[in-house]
Amino acid sequence: MDTREQQSVDNLERLNAAARKLSEIQKSQLVVDLDAAWAEHEKVDRPIVFRFQGAEYQVPSSMPADFGRFYRRHCLRPGKDANGDATTLFVIPDGDLMWEFFETLAGADFSEAFSKTRIPLKVLMESVIGPIMREWGLFVTDEAAAESEGEKKSLTNAS
Repeated sequence: MDTREQQSVDNLERLNAAARKLSEIQKSQLVVDLDAAWAEHEKVDRPIVFRFQGAEYQVPSSMPADFGRFYRRHCLRPGKDANGDATTLFVIPDGDLMWEFFETLAGADFSEAFSKTRIPLKVLMESVIGPIMREWGLFVTDEAAAESEGEKKSLTNAS
């Protein structure tokens, strides 16, 4: 290999080394530190507090990911509004999923306490669930409520 070819090979190796170094720098700058972002969020986040049967319960002021996933999987149904127009209805699911809804929304202790009462779901919806969900940006009203197993449990989702 002559001097020119060797010089070209050396230059190419230097360029490749510089490109690798630049790539490593760029990768390190692209890393998002979710732990740091969460710690910062927790410093300013003020939970929503509500009382039920003498106990206080706290929920985050912004919707947790597990509730969002549950809500989208189990609580949204196609339907019609009061004018007969197509809309998406918010429905609290029946059976075991109803208790999972309460647990995902406000915790296992609340779900257990509520399961032992005779308080109508409508009262819980108007006083606790509705305000929490509106705070989370899930705008629910009790217009066009549908019947579900003898009790009004379906609310129009206006979002």
